[in-house]
Amino acid sequence: MAKVREDAPFDKICYIGCGVTTGIGAVINTAKVEIGAKAVVFGLGGIGLNVIQGLRLSKSDAQRIETILRNGEA
Repeated sequence: MAKVREDAPFDKICYIGCGVTTGIGAVINTAKVEIGAKAVVFGLGGIGLNVIQGLRLSKSDAQRIETILRNGEA
């Protein structure tokens, strides 16, 4: 639980509280991406974009990051 300012926009704090922590946490804690790994990210929504951020921020220094989008997703 975290204290949030009264005037903080709810749609922004939800994104940070969910998408950022889930995406980066998936890379660092769940997948445990190794140094020099190649990664595939399915979808570029809030979580997918933050998986990419996690790959760049982590010590993995991923050699290659591929993204796969569903038909019509951009």
